[in-house]
Amino acid sequence: MEGLDAADDEFDSSQYRVLVESVGDPMYVLDDEGVITFANAAMARTLECDREEVIGSHVSRFVADADARKGTEALLSLVDGDEEWASLEMEVRTADGRRIHTEDKFAALTEDGSLVGSVGVVRDITDRTERQRELEELNHTIERLHGVATELQATETVDAIYELAIAAAEDVLGFDWCVVATVEEEWFELRAVSEEAPVGDGERHLRVDEGLAGESFRTGESRLSHDGRYSPTSEPAREVFRSSITVPLGDRGVFQALSRSVGHFDQQDVEVAELLVTDVAEALRRVERERELARQNERLERFASMVSHDLRNPLQVAKGYVELLDCEGPVDAVADALDRMDVLIGESLALARQGQTIDDPEPVDLRQSVETAWETVETVEADLVVHDDFTFLADGRRLSSLLKNLVRNAVEHGDAATVRVGSLDDGEGFYVEDDGVGVPPDERGQVFEFGYSTAEEGTGVGLAIVAEIADAHGWDVAVAGTDASDGDEGGARFEFSGVRPVDR
Repeated sequence: MEGLDAADDEFDSSQYRVLVESVGDPMYVLDDEGVITFANAAMARTLECDREEVIGSHVSRFVADADARKGTEALLSLVDGDEEWASLEMEVRTADGRRIHTEDKFAALTEDGSLVGSVGVVRDITDRTERQRELEELNHTIERLHGVATELQATETVDAIYELAIAAAEDVLGFDWCVVATVEEEWFELRAVSEEAPVGDGERHLRVDEGLAGESFRTGESRLSHDGRYSPTSEPAREVFRSSITVPLGDRGVFQALSRSVGHFDQQDVEVAELLVTDVAEALRRVERERELARQNERLERFASMVSHDLRNPLQVAKGYVELLDCEGPVDAVADALDRMDVLIGESLALARQGQTIDDPEPVDLRQSVETAWETVETVEADLVVHDDFTFLADGRRLSSLLKNLVRNAVEHGDAATVRVGSLDDGEGFYVEDDGVGVPPDERGQVFEFGYSTAEEGTGVGLAIVAEIADAHGWDVAVAGTDASDGDEGGARFEFSGVRPVDR
Protein backbone atom coordinates (compact mmCIF):
# COMPACT_ATOMS: atom_id res chain seq x y z
CA MET A 1 0.00 0.00 0.00
CA GLU A 2 1.70 3.15 -1.21
CA GLY A 3 -0.43 5.58 0.83
CA LEU A 4 -3.11 8.01 -0.27
CA ASP A 5 -2.51 10.01 -3.43
CA ALA A 6 -4.90 13.00 -3.56
CA ALA A 7 -4.07 13.63 -7.21
CA ASP A 8 -5.27 10.14 -8.22
CA ASP A 9 -8.29 9.95 -5.94
CA GLU A 10 -11.58 11.77 -6.19
CA PHE A 11 -11.46 12.47 -2.46
CA ASP A 12 -9.10 15.15 -1.10
CA SER A 13 -7.35 14.88 2.25
CA SER A 14 -10.01 16.91 4.05
CA GLN A 15 -12.70 14.55 2.86
CA TYR A 16 -10.67 11.56 4.05
CA ARG A 17 -10.27 13.24 7.43
CA VAL A 18 -14.02 13.77 7.72
CA LEU A 19 -14.59 10.13 6.79
CA VAL A 20 -12.07 8.84 9.36
CA GLU A 21 -13.45 11.05 12.10
CA SER A 22 -16.98 9.90 11.34
CA VAL A 23 -16.08 6.23 11.78
CA GLY A 24 -16.99 4.97 15.25
CA ASP A 25 -14.01 2.63 15.49
CA PRO A 26 -10.64 3.92 16.72
CA MET A 27 -8.14 4.46 13.88
CA TYR A 28 -4.45 5.35 13.88
CA VAL A 29 -1.34 5.79 11.73
CA LEU A 30 2.21 4.85 12.84
CA ASP A 31 5.54 5.76 11.25
CA ASP A 32 8.29 3.21 10.71
CA GLU A 33 9.60 3.83 14.25
CA GLY A 34 6.28 3.02 15.89
CA VAL A 35 5.41 6.63 16.70
CA ILE A 36 1.73 7.57 16.42
CA THR A 37 1.38 10.22 13.70
CA PHE A 38 -2.40 10.25 13.55
CA ALA A 39 -5.28 9.17 15.80
CA ASN A 40 -8.95 9.90 15.36
CA ALA A 41 -11.20 11.04 18.19
CA ALA A 42 -12.44 7.48 18.84
CA MET A 43 -8.84 6.35 19.33
CA ALA A 44 -8.24 9.11 21.86
CA ARG A 45 -11.39 8.18 23.76
CA THR A 46 -10.33 4.55 23.86
CA LEU A 47 -6.93 5.49 25.28
CA GLU A 48 -8.62 7.88 27.73
CA CYS A 49 -6.47 10.91 26.90
CA ASP A 50 -6.43 13.95 24.58
CA ARG A 51 -5.64 13.41 20.93
CA GLU A 52 -2.71 15.83 21.18
CA GLU A 53 -1.27 13.63 23.91
CA VAL A 54 -1.69 10.49 21.81
CA ILE A 55 -0.09 11.87 18.64
CA GLY A 56 3.66 11.83 19.02
CA SER A 57 3.66 9.07 21.61
CA HIS A 58 5.39 5.79 20.92
CA VAL A 59 3.08 2.79 20.63
CA SER A 60 4.89 1.09 23.53
CA ARG A 61 3.18 3.55 25.86
CA PHE A 62 -0.13 1.85 25.21
CA VAL A 63 0.85 -1.66 24.08
CA ALA A 64 2.98 -4.26 25.86
CA ASP A 65 6.41 -4.97 24.32
CA ALA A 66 5.42 -8.57 23.45
CA ASP A 67 2.34 -7.40 21.53
CA ALA A 68 4.36 -4.65 19.84
CA ARG A 69 6.88 -7.22 18.61
CA LYS A 70 4.07 -9.42 17.27
CA GLY A 71 2.72 -6.40 15.40
CA THR A 72 6.11 -5.61 13.85
CA GLU A 73 6.57 -9.21 12.71
CA ALA A 74 3.11 -9.19 11.16
CA LEU A 75 3.83 -5.93 9.32
CA LEU A 76 7.05 -7.31 7.85
CA SER A 77 5.20 -10.42 6.69
CA LEU A 78 2.70 -8.16 4.92
CA VAL A 79 5.52 -6.35 3.12
CA ASP A 80 7.02 -9.65 1.94
CA GLY A 81 3.74 -11.43 1.25
CA ASP A 82 0.59 -11.14 -0.78
CA GLU A 83 -1.81 -10.24 2.01
CA GLU A 84 -2.84 -6.59 2.49
CA TRP A 85 -4.23 -6.80 6.02
CA ALA A 86 -3.33 -8.59 9.25
CA SER A 87 -5.24 -8.96 12.51
CA LEU A 88 -4.02 -9.49 16.07
CA GLU A 89 -5.60 -9.52 19.51
CA MET A 90 -3.74 -7.20 21.88
CA GLU A 91 -4.06 -5.86 25.38
CA VAL A 92 -4.07 -2.05 25.42
CA ARG A 93 -3.19 0.08 28.47
CA THR A 94 -5.12 3.33 28.73
CA ALA A 95 -3.62 6.54 30.11
CA ASP A 96 -5.37 5.78 33.42
CA GLY A 97 -3.83 2.31 33.59
CA ARG A 98 -7.00 0.41 32.68
CA ARG A 99 -6.44 -2.66 30.52
CA ILE A 100 -8.74 -3.49 27.63
CA HIS A 101 -8.67 -6.36 25.14
CA THR A 102 -8.66 -5.25 21.52
CA GLU A 103 -8.62 -6.66 18.02
CA ASP A 104 -6.23 -4.64 15.85
CA LYS A 105 -6.63 -4.89 12.08
CA PHE A 106 -3.78 -3.12 10.26
CA ALA A 107 -2.02 -2.70 6.93
CA ALA A 108 1.56 -1.80 6.00
CA LEU A 109 2.42 1.55 4.38
CA THR A 110 5.30 1.20 1.94
CA GLU A 111 7.40 3.25 -0.46
CA ASP A 112 9.48 1.51 -3.10
CA GLY A 113 8.89 -1.79 -1.33
CA SER A 114 10.14 -0.54 2.06
CA LEU A 115 8.05 -0.23 5.22
CA VAL A 116 7.38 3.40 6.13
CA GLY A 117 4.56 2.93 8.61
CA SER A 118 1.20 1.34 9.19
CA VAL A 119 -2.48 2.20 9.43
CA GLY A 120 -4.92 0.33 11.64
CA VAL A 121 -8.40 0.03 13.06
CA VAL A 122 -8.90 -1.03 16.68
CA ARG A 123 -11.99 -2.71 18.15
CA ASP A 124 -12.64 -3.16 21.86
CA ILE A 125 -13.38 -6.86 22.46
CA THR A 126 -13.12 -6.76 26.25
CA ASP A 127 -16.76 -7.84 26.71
CA ARG A 128 -16.39 -10.64 24.18
CA THR A 129 -13.17 -11.84 25.79
CA GLU A 130 -14.79 -11.74 29.21
CA ARG A 131 -17.75 -13.77 27.95
CA GLN A 132 -15.37 -16.32 26.44
CA ARG A 133 -13.48 -16.54 29.72
CA GLU A 134 -16.70 -16.99 31.68
CA LEU A 135 -17.88 -19.66 29.24
CA GLU A 136 -14.58 -21.52 29.55
CA GLU A 137 -14.81 -21.34 33.34
CA LEU A 138 -18.40 -22.60 33.22
CA ASN A 139 -17.43 -25.51 30.96
CA HIS A 140 -14.56 -26.35 33.31
CA THR A 141 -16.93 -26.25 36.27
CA ILE A 142 -19.41 -28.54 34.53
CA GLU A 143 -16.64 -30.99 33.67
CA ARG A 144 -15.60 -31.07 37.32
CA LEU A 145 -19.23 -31.57 38.35
CA HIS A 146 -19.33 -34.63 36.09
CA GLY A 147 -16.45 -35.99 38.15
CA VAL A 148 -18.34 -35.20 41.34
CA ALA A 149 -21.38 -37.06 39.97
CA THR A 150 -19.21 -40.13 39.47
CA GLU A 151 -17.95 -39.89 43.05
CA LEU A 152 -21.49 -39.48 44.35
CA GLN A 153 -22.63 -42.65 42.59
CA ALA A 154 -19.86 -44.57 44.38
CA THR A 155 -20.74 -43.12 47.81
CA GLU A 156 -22.50 -45.60 50.07
CA THR A 157 -24.19 -43.59 52.85
CA VAL A 158 -26.52 -40.60 53.03
CA ASP A 159 -24.23 -38.66 55.38
CA ALA A 160 -21.24 -39.24 53.08
CA ILE A 161 -23.28 -37.91 50.14
CA TYR A 162 -24.14 -34.74 52.07
CA GLU A 163 -20.50 -34.20 53.08
CA LEU A 164 -19.35 -34.68 49.48
CA ALA A 165 -21.98 -32.16 48.33
CA ILE A 166 -20.59 -29.54 50.73
CA ALA A 167 -17.00 -30.24 49.65
CA ALA A 168 -17.94 -29.96 45.96
CA ALA A 169 -19.84 -26.70 46.52
CA GLU A 170 -16.73 -25.23 48.14
CA ASP A 171 -14.00 -26.67 45.90
CA VAL A 172 -15.75 -26.79 42.51
CA LEU A 173 -18.33 -24.00 42.70
CA GLY A 174 -16.23 -21.72 44.89
CA PHE A 175 -18.92 -21.12 47.54
CA ASP A 176 -17.72 -20.06 50.99
CA TRP A 177 -20.39 -21.31 53.38
CA CYS A 178 -22.77 -24.13 52.53
CA VAL A 179 -25.31 -26.21 54.42
CA VAL A 180 -27.59 -29.16 53.74
CA ALA A 181 -30.71 -29.06 55.89
CA THR A 182 -33.18 -31.94 55.98
CA VAL A 183 -36.73 -31.96 57.29
CA GLU A 184 -37.02 -33.56 60.72
CA GLU A 185 -40.29 -33.24 62.65
CA GLU A 186 -41.35 -30.01 60.88
CA TRP A 187 -37.92 -28.45 61.43
CA PHE A 188 -34.91 -27.98 59.17
CA GLU A 189 -32.03 -29.85 60.78
CA LEU A 190 -28.49 -29.17 59.57
CA ARG A 191 -27.04 -32.45 58.28
CA ALA A 192 -23.83 -31.14 56.69
CA VAL A 193 -22.14 -27.76 57.15
CA SER A 194 -19.03 -26.00 55.84
CA GLU A 195 -16.23 -26.08 58.37
CA GLU A 196 -15.98 -22.28 58.54
CA ALA A 197 -19.71 -21.63 58.78
CA PRO A 198 -20.96 -20.10 62.07
CA VAL A 199 -23.44 -22.98 62.54
CA GLY A 200 -23.03 -26.65 63.31
CA ASP A 201 -24.38 -30.10 62.43
CA GLY A 202 -27.62 -31.05 64.11
CA GLU A 203 -28.75 -27.49 64.85
CA ARG A 204 -32.35 -26.49 64.23
CA HIS A 205 -33.05 -22.81 63.51
CA LEU A 206 -36.05 -22.83 61.15
CA ARG A 207 -39.38 -24.51 60.84
CA VAL A 208 -40.24 -25.82 57.38
CA ASP A 209 -42.66 -22.92 56.87
CA GLU A 210 -40.09 -20.21 57.68
CA GLY A 211 -37.43 -18.30 55.74
CA LEU A 212 -36.08 -18.71 52.26
CA ALA A 213 -35.42 -22.37 53.01
CA GLY A 214 -39.09 -22.94 53.81
CA GLU A 215 -40.24 -21.02 50.74
CA SER A 216 -37.92 -22.96 48.44
CA PHE A 217 -38.86 -26.29 50.03
CA ARG A 218 -42.61 -25.64 49.77
CA THR A 219 -42.55 -24.35 46.18
CA GLY A 220 -39.87 -26.71 44.85
CA GLU A 221 -38.10 -23.71 43.26
CA SER A 222 -34.65 -22.25 43.84
CA ARG A 223 -34.31 -18.85 45.49
CA LEU A 224 -31.60 -16.18 44.98
CA SER A 225 -31.32 -13.40 47.56
CA HIS A 226 -28.94 -10.50 46.85
CA ASP A 227 -29.46 -8.70 50.17
CA GLY A 228 -31.32 -10.44 52.94
CA ARG A 229 -31.70 -7.23 54.96
CA TYR A 230 -34.54 -6.22 52.68
CA SER A 231 -36.23 -9.60 52.37
CA PRO A 232 -38.72 -10.57 55.09
CA THR A 233 -38.36 -14.24 54.12
CA SER A 234 -34.67 -14.10 55.01
CA GLU A 235 -35.45 -14.13 58.72
CA PRO A 236 -33.68 -15.07 60.92
CA ALA A 237 -30.56 -15.70 58.85
CA ARG A 238 -30.44 -12.11 57.62
CA GLU A 239 -28.86 -11.07 60.92
CA VAL A 240 -25.78 -13.14 59.99
CA PHE A 241 -25.79 -13.47 56.18
CA ARG A 242 -26.44 -10.98 53.40
CA SER A 243 -26.85 -12.99 50.17
CA SER A 244 -27.79 -16.61 49.61
CA ILE A 245 -28.79 -19.36 47.21
CA THR A 246 -31.41 -21.93 48.24
CA VAL A 247 -32.04 -25.04 46.13
CA PRO A 248 -34.73 -27.60 47.11
CA LEU A 249 -33.57 -31.18 47.62
CA GLY A 250 -36.85 -32.82 46.72
CA ASP A 251 -38.89 -33.85 49.76
CA ARG A 252 -35.75 -34.22 51.85
CA GLY A 253 -34.86 -30.59 52.51
CA VAL A 254 -32.70 -27.86 50.96
CA PHE A 255 -29.15 -26.96 49.99
CA GLN A 256 -28.00 -23.42 50.79
CA ALA A 257 -24.92 -21.35 49.90
CA LEU A 258 -24.47 -18.25 52.07
CA SER A 259 -22.30 -15.12 52.12
CA ARG A 260 -21.82 -12.08 54.34
CA SER A 261 -21.40 -9.93 51.18
CA VAL A 262 -24.25 -8.22 49.36
CA GLY A 263 -24.85 -9.49 45.80
CA HIS A 264 -22.30 -12.27 46.12
CA PHE A 265 -24.23 -14.74 43.92
CA ASP A 266 -25.75 -14.51 40.44
CA GLN A 267 -28.08 -16.62 38.31
CA GLN A 268 -25.21 -18.71 36.96
CA ASP A 269 -24.32 -19.66 40.53
CA VAL A 270 -27.91 -20.83 40.98
CA GLU A 271 -27.73 -22.95 37.82
CA VAL A 272 -24.51 -24.75 38.73
CA ALA A 273 -25.82 -25.29 42.27
CA GLU A 274 -28.92 -26.90 40.76
CA LEU A 275 -26.71 -29.21 38.68
CA LEU A 276 -24.88 -30.30 41.83
CA VAL A 277 -28.11 -30.82 43.77
CA THR A 278 -29.57 -32.88 40.91
CA ASP A 279 -26.60 -35.25 41.15
CA VAL A 280 -26.92 -35.35 44.94
CA ALA A 281 -30.63 -36.22 44.69
CA GLU A 282 -29.90 -39.05 42.24
CA ALA A 283 -27.20 -40.44 44.55
CA LEU A 284 -29.65 -40.33 47.48
CA ARG A 285 -32.28 -42.19 45.44
CA ARG A 286 -29.68 -44.83 44.57
CA VAL A 287 -28.75 -45.34 48.23
CA GLU A 288 -32.43 -45.59 49.17
CA ARG A 289 -33.03 -48.17 46.42
CA GLU A 290 -30.05 -50.18 47.62
CA ARG A 291 -31.31 -50.03 51.20
CA GLU A 292 -34.76 -51.21 50.14
CA LEU A 293 -33.27 -54.02 48.08
CA ALA A 294 -31.13 -55.05 51.05
CA ARG A 295 -34.25 -55.11 53.24
CA GLN A 296 -36.08 -57.19 50.63
CA ASN A 297 -33.16 -59.60 50.42
CA GLU A 298 -33.15 -59.91 54.18
CA ARG A 299 -36.88 -60.65 54.23
CA LEU A 300 -36.45 -63.24 51.46
CA GLU A 301 -33.67 -64.93 53.37
CA ARG A 302 -35.79 -65.06 56.53
CA PHE A 303 -38.64 -66.54 54.50
CA ALA A 304 -36.33 -69.12 52.94
CA SER A 305 -34.98 -70.10 56.34
CA MET A 306 -38.51 -70.44 57.69
CA VAL A 307 -39.56 -72.62 54.76
CA SER A 308 -36.47 -74.76 55.12
CA HIS A 309 -36.90 -75.31 58.84
CA ASP A 310 -40.66 -75.22 59.51
CA LEU A 311 -41.82 -77.10 56.41
CA ARG A 312 -38.98 -79.30 55.29
CA ASN A 313 -38.13 -80.82 58.66
CA PRO A 314 -41.64 -82.21 59.33
CA LEU A 315 -41.77 -83.34 55.70
CA GLN A 316 -38.61 -85.39 56.16
CA VAL A 317 -40.12 -86.93 59.29
CA ALA A 318 -43.23 -87.94 57.34
CA LYS A 319 -41.14 -89.45 54.55
CA GLY A 320 -39.19 -91.42 57.13
CA TYR A 321 -42.37 -92.96 58.59
CA VAL A 322 -43.66 -93.83 55.10
CA GLU A 323 -40.45 -95.73 54.38
CA LEU A 324 -41.07 -97.81 57.53
CA LEU A 325 -44.46 -98.95 56.26
CA ASP A 326 -44.33 -102.35 54.53
CA CYS A 327 -47.20 -102.04 52.10
CA GLU A 328 -47.96 -100.78 48.64
CA GLY A 329 -50.80 -98.95 46.93
CA PRO A 330 -51.90 -95.93 48.99
CA VAL A 331 -48.50 -95.74 50.66
CA ASP A 332 -46.80 -95.35 47.27
CA ALA A 333 -49.18 -92.49 46.45
CA VAL A 334 -48.34 -90.83 49.76
CA ALA A 335 -44.62 -91.25 49.08
CA ASP A 336 -45.03 -89.72 45.62
CA ALA A 337 -46.96 -86.80 47.10
CA LEU A 338 -44.29 -86.24 49.74
CA ASP A 339 -41.57 -86.33 47.08
CA ARG A 340 -43.48 -83.78 45.03
CA MET A 341 -43.85 -81.57 48.11
CA ASP A 342 -40.12 -81.85 48.69
CA VAL A 343 -39.38 -80.76 45.11
CA LEU A 344 -41.87 -77.90 45.34
CA ILE A 345 -40.37 -76.65 48.60
CA GLY A 346 -36.86 -76.85 47.13
CA GLU A 347 -37.87 -74.91 44.04
CA SER A 348 -39.76 -72.34 46.12
CA LEU A 349 -36.63 -71.78 48.17
CA ALA A 350 -34.64 -71.36 44.98
CA LEU A 351 -37.19 -68.88 43.64
CA ALA A 352 -37.01 -66.81 46.83
CA ARG A 353 -33.22 -66.71 46.81
CA GLN A 354 -32.59 -66.29 43.07
CA GLY A 355 -34.38 -62.93 42.99
CA GLN A 356 -31.95 -61.31 45.40
CA THR A 357 -29.96 -58.41 44.02
CA ILE A 358 -26.64 -59.19 42.37
CA ASP A 359 -23.95 -56.89 43.74
CA ASP A 360 -20.71 -58.12 42.19
CA PRO A 361 -21.13 -59.77 38.79
CA GLU A 362 -18.03 -61.35 37.27
CA PRO A 363 -17.07 -62.30 33.69
CA VAL A 364 -18.60 -65.65 32.71
CA ASP A 365 -18.29 -67.68 29.53
CA LEU A 366 -21.60 -68.74 27.97
CA ARG A 367 -20.22 -71.89 26.34
CA GLN A 368 -18.60 -73.17 29.52
CA SER A 369 -21.64 -72.29 31.66
CA VAL A 370 -24.18 -74.04 29.46
CA GLU A 371 -22.00 -77.13 29.00
CA THR A 372 -21.63 -77.42 32.77
CA ALA A 373 -25.38 -77.03 33.26
CA TRP A 374 -26.05 -79.62 30.53
CA GLU A 375 -24.08 -82.24 32.44
CA THR A 376 -26.32 -81.91 35.52
CA VAL A 377 -29.59 -82.61 33.65
CA GLU A 378 -30.70 -85.95 32.20
CA THR A 379 -30.15 -85.24 28.49
CA VAL A 380 -29.17 -88.67 27.19
CA GLU A 381 -31.30 -88.51 24.05
CA ALA A 382 -30.80 -84.78 23.32
CA ASP A 383 -28.01 -82.80 21.70
CA LEU A 384 -26.49 -79.43 22.71
CA VAL A 385 -25.24 -76.97 20.08
CA VAL A 386 -23.37 -73.80 21.16
CA HIS A 387 -23.07 -71.50 18.17
CA ASP A 388 -20.42 -69.05 19.41
CA ASP A 389 -18.39 -67.83 22.36
CA PHE A 390 -19.82 -65.00 24.45
CA THR A 391 -18.38 -63.52 27.64
CA PHE A 392 -20.49 -61.24 29.82
CA LEU A 393 -20.97 -60.09 33.43
CA ALA A 394 -23.16 -62.29 35.63
CA ASP A 395 -23.39 -64.20 38.88
CA GLY A 396 -22.00 -67.58 37.82
CA ARG A 397 -23.97 -69.63 40.34
CA ARG A 398 -27.32 -68.10 39.46
CA LEU A 399 -26.58 -68.17 35.72
CA SER A 400 -25.99 -71.92 36.12
CA SER A 401 -29.40 -72.27 37.79
CA LEU A 402 -31.04 -70.29 34.97
CA LEU A 403 -29.49 -72.50 32.30
CA LYS A 404 -30.32 -75.71 34.16
CA ASN A 405 -33.97 -74.73 34.36
CA LEU A 406 -34.10 -73.86 30.67
CA VAL A 407 -32.41 -77.11 29.65
CA ARG A 408 -34.69 -79.13 31.96
CA ASN A 409 -37.73 -77.30 30.58
CA ALA A 410 -36.69 -78.07 26.99
CA VAL A 411 -35.66 -81.72 27.45
CA GLU A 412 -37.88 -83.04 30.25
CA HIS A 413 -41.05 -81.04 29.58
CA GLY A 414 -40.68 -79.93 25.98
CA ASP A 415 -39.46 -83.23 24.47
CA ALA A 416 -36.68 -81.38 22.63
CA ALA A 417 -34.09 -83.33 20.65
CA THR A 418 -31.73 -80.37 20.21
CA VAL A 419 -30.99 -77.29 22.34
CA ARG A 420 -29.14 -74.41 20.72
CA VAL A 421 -27.40 -71.56 22.54
CA GLY A 422 -25.67 -68.43 21.23
CA SER A 423 -25.31 -64.65 21.43
CA LEU A 424 -27.81 -62.15 20.00
CA ASP A 425 -26.94 -60.25 16.85
CA ASP A 426 -26.34 -56.96 18.72
CA GLY A 427 -23.78 -58.62 21.01
CA GLU A 428 -25.69 -57.55 24.16
CA GLY A 429 -27.56 -60.71 25.01
CA PHE A 430 -27.95 -64.45 24.43
CA TYR A 431 -30.63 -67.00 23.55
CA VAL A 432 -31.55 -70.58 24.41
CA GLU A 433 -33.82 -72.33 21.91
CA ASP A 434 -35.07 -75.85 21.33
CA ASP A 435 -37.00 -77.88 18.78
CA GLY A 436 -39.50 -79.24 21.27
CA VAL A 437 -43.24 -78.70 21.59
CA GLY A 438 -42.81 -74.96 22.10
CA VAL A 439 -45.17 -72.50 23.78
CA PRO A 440 -48.48 -71.47 22.17
CA PRO A 441 -48.44 -67.75 21.27
CA ASP A 442 -51.45 -67.00 23.47
CA GLU A 443 -49.67 -68.48 26.51
CA ARG A 444 -46.24 -66.84 26.11
CA GLY A 445 -47.17 -64.01 28.42
CA GLN A 446 -47.86 -66.49 31.22
CA VAL A 447 -44.84 -68.80 31.05
CA PHE A 448 -42.85 -66.89 33.70
CA GLU A 449 -45.72 -66.79 36.19
CA PHE A 450 -45.39 -68.86 39.34
CA GLY A 451 -47.33 -72.13 38.91
CA TYR A 452 -47.51 -72.11 35.10
CA SER A 453 -46.78 -75.54 33.61
CA THR A 454 -47.94 -77.54 30.59
CA ALA A 455 -46.89 -80.84 32.17
CA GLU A 456 -48.95 -82.68 34.76
CA GLU A 457 -45.88 -83.45 36.84
CA GLY A 458 -44.48 -79.91 36.53
CA THR A 459 -44.34 -77.59 39.53
CA GLY A 460 -44.61 -74.37 37.52
CA VAL A 461 -41.60 -72.90 39.27
CA GLY A 462 -38.70 -73.48 36.86
CA LEU A 463 -39.42 -70.65 34.41
CA ALA A 464 -40.41 -68.34 37.27
CA ILE A 465 -36.90 -68.92 38.65
CA VAL A 466 -35.49 -68.05 35.20
CA ALA A 467 -37.42 -64.75 35.19
CA GLU A 468 -36.31 -63.90 38.74
CA ILE A 469 -32.64 -64.53 37.95
CA ALA A 470 -32.88 -62.43 34.79
CA ASP A 471 -34.52 -59.59 36.73
CA ALA A 472 -31.88 -59.77 39.47
CA HIS A 473 -29.25 -59.21 36.77
CA GLY A 474 -31.23 -56.35 35.21
CA TRP A 475 -31.87 -58.36 32.03
CA ASP A 476 -35.03 -58.54 29.95
CA VAL A 477 -36.27 -62.00 28.95
CA ALA A 478 -38.76 -62.82 26.19
CA VAL A 479 -40.09 -66.08 24.75
CA ALA A 480 -40.95 -66.73 21.11
CA GLY A 481 -41.21 -69.55 18.60
CA THR A 482 -38.08 -70.72 16.79
CA ASP A 483 -37.19 -69.82 13.21
CA ALA A 484 -37.79 -73.45 12.25
CA SER A 485 -41.37 -73.43 13.55
CA ASP A 486 -44.43 -71.79 12.11
CA GLY A 487 -44.91 -69.73 15.26
CA ASP A 488 -47.95 -71.70 16.40
CA GLU A 489 -46.22 -74.81 17.64
CA GLY A 490 -42.81 -76.45 17.66
CA GLY A 491 -39.79 -75.00 19.42
CA ALA A 492 -39.30 -72.28 21.99
CA ARG A 493 -36.70 -69.52 21.99
CA PHE A 494 -35.81 -67.60 25.15
CA GLU A 495 -33.92 -64.33 24.53
CA PHE A 496 -32.06 -62.41 27.24
CA SER A 497 -31.23 -58.77 26.43
CA GLY A 498 -29.61 -55.93 28.37
CA VAL A 499 -26.62 -58.16 29.13
CA ARG A 500 -23.29 -56.42 29.76
CA PRO A 501 -20.69 -57.99 27.44
CA VAL A 502 -17.01 -58.14 28.36
CA ASP A 503 -14.60 -56.85 25.70
CA ARG A 504 -12.63 -59.68 24.21
